[in-house]
Amino acid sequence: MAENTILGRGFFLLTDAYFKWLAALVIFSLGVATMLTLIIVPVFYIIFFKVKCRNYKEF
Repeated sequence: MAENTILGRGFFLLTDAYFKWLAALVIFSLGVATMLTLIIVPVFYIIFFKVKCRNYKEF
């Protein structure tokens, strides 16, 4: 969903002089929030709760 907003609205608004800074802020903040959700939070969960990696044959 964030990628759709970034590509659909963010880059379109970068061409407008009035909304340029707002569009840059939206693109940056959605990108950071997406990376936090998809990468940083799962990594910290694995570290803090000491989740062990399982062999693929265990599934």
